[in-house]
Amino acid sequence: MTWTCPRCNRKFRQANQRHACGVGSSGAVLRDRPPAIVDLYRTLEATVRGLGALEVVARDRYVLFRTTRIFTDLTVTKDALRVVIHLDRKVTAPYFVKVGRSGKRVSHVALIRTGSELRAITPLLREAYRLAAGEEPAIVSRSTFQDAALSENPMPRKKSSAGVHEHFHKDGSLWARGELKAGVMEGYWEWFRKDGSLMRTGSFARGVQVGDWTTYAKDGRLVKVTTMKPAAGRPAAGAKKGSK
Repeated sequence: MTWTCPRCNRKFRQANQRHACGVGSSGAVLRDRPPAIVDLYRTLEATVRGLGALEVVARDRYVLFRTTRIFTDLTVTKDALRVVIHLDRKVTAPYFVKVGRSGKRVSHVALIRTGSELRAITPLLREAYRLAAGEEPAIVSRSTFQDAALSENPMPRKKSSAGVHEHFHKDGSLWARGELKAGVMEGYWEWFRKDGSLMRTGSFARGVQVGDWTTYAKDGRLVKVTTMKPAAGRPAAGAKKGSK
């Protein structure tokens, strides 16, 4: 059940929700900012708008992305976008400079300066949007895997065709998390050690490793970044060769 403001037609989850009517313009937020930061913001906004039906509310110092609930907000600094993503779980990753609980949500703060950093948080923007829209992704599989490199321990295909999949070490701790489409690894995936530290992140396109793959040390330090060339991408474990 939602309430619609009779003056500005914005929708809220609570009746008579206090708010400033209208959604404003991002122009005021971006005024006098470096062109590279402006371009990065435009890319982020386009990415978020592509997630589905939502509202972008811009004020003098900040921007809110919301359905009937705010799922991401940001401020524009001189050299970065300070992005806050609101999830229902805690995510440990080097690009978050601060993580804290606020009511039922866990807020994750990232300083985004490059396109690759924006691509790294995009799956979490999508997750936050789905949560706010009431479309929480279901966990559709639980399996046990050895802690080893992707290429050394192929991941078996699943019967489920959609949703977020979580895979576990023998001791029950999380090993990997990501999405399958038609039984093939797709989009952003992340791997963890038994102690819970983030080990590796990367993305798939139809089961093929693409883009930047990042490996982290136990203390969160960046170890290496490997860029997968489209022509040289290798089928991911669990991907069916020649799948369309």
